[in-house]
Amino acid sequence: TEGVSAKRTYLDSNAVDGATIAPLYFDPRGQAERPNSQKIATRDIRSVSMLIAIDTSTDWTGIALFDGTQILAEQVWRGKHYQSVELVPAIQRMFIKANVNPSQLTGVGVATGPGSFTGLRIGMSVAKGIALAQKLPIAGIPSLDVLSVAQPGLRRPMIAMIELGRGRFAWVRYIYKDRVWQAEHEIKLDDAKGIAATI
Repeated sequence: TEGVSAKRTYLDSNAVDGATIAPLYFDPRGQAERPNSQKIATRDIRSVSMLIAIDTSTDWTGIALFDGTQILAEQVWRGKHYQSVELVPAIQRMFIKANVNPSQLTGVGVATGPGSFTGLRIGMSVAKGIALAQKLPIAGIPSLDVLSVAQPGLRRPMIAMIELGRGRFAWVRYIYKDRVWQAEHEIKLDDAKGIAATI
């Protein structure tokens, strides 16, 4: 179905068949844990010195280059029906604009949804292609977590939501704790009236 991806994932591009996907729960501060809280050996996102980030989970496509200290380049555009032909050329132009060679990359970040199945497939395919070509790890980050991290801390809970079409929204309630927004539950689907009833 046109799409919801509710799992937080980590893709290891050095695994068999190019990539394996294991459910992880990513803390925006960079730590990753398995659902059973068992620590695993993985790269801390904060240690990445040149990261490319890709988000194709909604009608708006976003790409960025981050060198561990600052954003070197970023672009966001409405690419609802053209992501398959626009994404790779846009990434190539971004490398040129930022004077960065793909060989300098040390990691890839990609939004994992919820969102359009087609858009997510395009973004993840491009991310995996870059990772395979450069032998890089990939961090899969839920799109709602990306939205929440960009918001200032509040004492009140916050609801992050993404429109899925046909009046449906994917949403998660977050609370601000230990200086970071934390999800209170897994991703839920509802219409606007149903979400409003939870407030």
